Amino acid sequence: MTSVDEILATEFGSKVTILGPNDCWTWNAATDSSGCGRVRIKGRNRAASKYAYEVANGPLPKGERLGHLCFNSGCVNPGHMALRSSQEMHEARFWSQVSKSEGCWEWGGSSWGDGYGQMRVNGKATLVHRLSFEWNSGPIPPGMVVDHMCWNRSCVRPDHLRLATPSQNQRSQSGPNRRSSTGVRGVTMRPNGRYEARLVLGNKKIQVGNFESLEDAADAIRLAREELWGEFAGNG
Repeated sequence: MTSVDEILATEFGSKVTILGPNDCWTWNAATDSSGCGRVRIKGRNRAASKYAYEVANGPLPKGERLGHLCFNSGCVNPGHMALRSSQEMHEARFWSQVSKSEGCWEWGGSSWGDGYGQMRVNGKATLVHRLSFEWNSGPIPPGMVVDHMCWNRSCVRPDHLRLATPSQNQRSQSGPNRRSSTGVRGVTMRPNGRYEARLVLGNKKIQVGNFESLEDAADAIRLAREELWGEFAGNG
């Protein structure tokens, strides 16, 4: 079998930048749309990384896929590649973009304009908090959504996520809406200076009461939400 050193001494090696044996070996010639190097071997157009891996380890088993442990598609260092299933490759790429802490696990990849992270899986843009939930807890039932218990849209920590109906998800929000005049969710100030606390349940408005102080109104609306909605009461 031809050795890696022998290959690097050929024209193939002239197209590779090597800083050190444990660093990425950067391919400097033709690439495909994903940045993976392409090379012609005996008249056949091949992936440069796969060719380098097979030189070092022998032919790739039929049906197996090769993944970059360094997540650098332009790398041809055989030591940076391993056999992986499609699922393993997706999960490895996912967690490489997550910063873990004692609190939320923050997504550091691309996101939609509303703050929810996204990643392409099998060619489809998918919300990352849904991926995290499914990989750890199983499929999301039809009609259900994944709710952030931490109210942090960029969090993908599995134990910060739970199933909810769309209505439960909407109720479990943090803080008032942008148009709130009082800064307390569900509380408005009346012309007479008193504070009105009111819940909306479906199309029905539920009057909680009128109060002299904002603090009393805030306490009353919080208790009413907890009584009606339980763990999906939210805060604010």
